This record gives sequence, structure tokens and C-alpha cells, in this order.
Amino acid sequence: MMAPRELLWLAVAVLAGYAAWQFLLALRGGAERRSGRDPGAATGAAPDEGDDDDHVDYAPVLRKDLGAQPAAVAAPAQAGADDERFRLQLENQHLQRQLAALEGVVARQQEEIANLLADIDDLSARQSHELIEPGSSPEYSEALVLARQGLNAGMIAERCGITLAEAELVLVVAKGAGGHS
Repeated sequence: MMAPRELLWLAVAVLAGYAAWQFLLALRGGAERRSGRDPGAATGAAPDEGDDDDHVDYAPVLRKDLGAQPAAVAAPAQAGADDERFRLQLENQHLQRQLAALEGVVARQQEEIANLLADIDDLSARQSHELIEPGSSPEYSEALVLARQGLNAGMIAERCGITLAEAELVLVVAKGAGGHS
């Protein structure tokens, strides 16, 4: 008597052989169909009088004489078209929402840009009023600003910690720069 393990291996081998045989039959039937021959015609049997292997042929044969699709085929096709239409509408709505959100972002950015441009204009206007000579020394820049504001040489000298002669020189430079512009 055989052990259960050996019986199991024998059953696996038999099933594998059967599956291989069915696979070969299906391949042979598909090759005959592609070449234009009917598998029953090779044996000389009538189409209805085929042998027992007729149930093995799983591949569907496409018929060229299908004028109208049967209702069973048309319904899934219509359902597929409806699903595709629904998916496209859903995607369209999603894209429209994204577009509206992006338009809002662009509007906010344009407002911010307008505000920044206004700030730049204000700063450049302020800078033109407080223009400092590019060749002036940094230690005399405050003195130049005070001279442009109309302070006299004594007050400029006192505030900036420079001599009275330097303050008078700064006043002359400030008046000269004011006269050239």
C-alpha cells in the first residue's frame, strides 16, 4: 500500500498532466481556427457531431456576420460609456474647483504685487527727498541731512560732534548739491 504522501504526489502529477493535455488541446484548437480550418472539419465530422473534446475549446470565435449587438453585450457597453461619462464629469468638476482656487490665489498675488509696487514708489519718493551724496563720507551723511533740513553750522557741529569749520563746509556742500539739482 502507498503512503498518503505518495498518493498526494501521484494526484498532483495526474492533475498536472491533465492540465497540460487540456492546454495543448486549447492551443491546437486556436491554431486551427486562426488558419481558417474548423477543428471538426479535420476529422471529417459534422459540426454537431464533434468528439468529446468540444467542451475544451474555451476561446470564443469572433463572427463577422454580427449586424447588431445583442442586448446583453450592448448593456455593458452602455454602462461602460455611462461610467466613463460620469468619471469625466467628476474630473471636470474637480478641475473647475482647482481653477477657481487658483484664480483666487492669482487675485491675491496681484493685490500683494500692487501693494509692493506702491511701497516701492513710497520708498523711492522718500529716498529722493533724503538723497545723500554718493561721494560723501558716512560720518558726514547725518550732517548733510541736517544741513538740508535747514539747521545752521553751530547746531550741526553740536549734534554730529564735528568742528564748526567742518559743519560750515557741510553747509556749503549741501547748498551746492541743492543748487545743482
